[in-house]
Amino acid sequence: MTYDQVESIIVGELALWLSDHRNLAVNRDTPLLAEGAAIDSFDLVSLVVAIEDRLAQVGHHVEVIDETATTGKDSPFRTVGSLATHIVSKCEGS
Repeated sequence: MTYDQVESIIVGELALWLSDHRNLAVNRDTPLLAEGAAIDSFDLVSLVVAIEDRLAQVGHHVEVIDETATTGKDSPFRTVGSLATHIVSKCEGS
């Protein structure tokens, strides 16, 4: 999958979730688990499950949260863009 395809899935899933909860524009710079994040850690788990389900529907069975998913400044969960990059690297490895 390309970065743009993965980003589109993430943005779509996050926008769907946020439409029920908050009015927030979603793009590659939208923070996920960082100061000013649109969601909390519990919401992130739900988002990741939804993303994994969407990826599986298009033939990519990817485990987004694993031992390579760090926390802190190198976390793939900082922004939509960093999560998309993480997922693309996982898709390339599968």
